[in-house]
Amino acid sequence: AGERVYERLPGAAEEADAIRKLYGATCLTGDEATVRNVLTRLSAKPSLVHLAAHGIQDPNAPDWGLNGGVLLKDGVLSAEEISKMTLYSVRCAILSACSTGDGRLMMNNTLVIPS
Repeated sequence: AGERVYERLPGAAEEADAIRKLYGATCLTGDEATVRNVLTRLSAKPSLVHLAAHGIQDPNAPDWGLNGGVLLKDGVLSAEEISKMTLYSVRCAILSACSTGDGRLMMNNTLVIPS
């Protein structure tokens, strides 16, 4: 079995362009959508974060809530990595990816969405 190949997401570029036009946002698309560039942007205290990417996860992993992530140009930006960031400036976060509805309701009534 070989490595899984992910196709380009249909409509993702149009989605990014619509967000850019609506909010005057800076978009990272194509070759710019690297883990490092996204982490740099998240560190810049944005008020809006919109990720349109392939979501990946392993629901059988013991750390199910943090093992997922989004597939970017050069690798996976993990939910665990994001969870360690201080993102108090973010007022709206949108994750447009497959498997994002596969969360679990935790005891503190927080929906954990791992990918």
